[in-house]
Amino acid sequence: MKEIQQMGVVPGYRFERTTLRIENPDNGTFIWTFKNPKTEKYIPTEKISVNATASEMRNGVRGYFSTVKSSDITVARYQLDEDGNNCSCTNKTVHTNLYEITLTRLITDVTFTTSIVTKFSSQSVLTVVPPAQEAGTTSAAPLSGKF
Repeated sequence: MKEIQQMGVVPGYRFERTTLRIENPDNGTFIWTFKNPKTEKYIPTEKISVNATASEMRNGVRGYFSTVKSSDITVARYQLDEDGNNCSCTNKTVHTNLYEITLTRLITDVTFTTSIVTKFSSQSVLTVVPPAQEAGTTSAAPLSGKF
């Protein structure tokens, strides 16, 4: 009688995440330009509202991530009051829109190291936390080998 051994692998999924923080969102727009780390070329988005929904933000930046890493993304938007509390479900005034842009595939490096945000008719303050920065999240390496 032959003995069959089974092996299981439970990978630790950690997808790359970029954070965009927009303080005092108004009716203005911006263009987000990413620098492709492999080609060193800058790739801009179309204009995006500083008050964009998660879906609008996803549609605005998705082209870059799908072109550079062949990955789709998810976008979560959190609306924060002055104290940093989630106010999406309350009547408090929104002080900050916080967008978390997460890849849906594991990669071996980062999608960008540098980006430029150009505002149009907006007084909002925009801050990007790229994946390679201390507060950002880089991807876990994809599984490799013979299975």
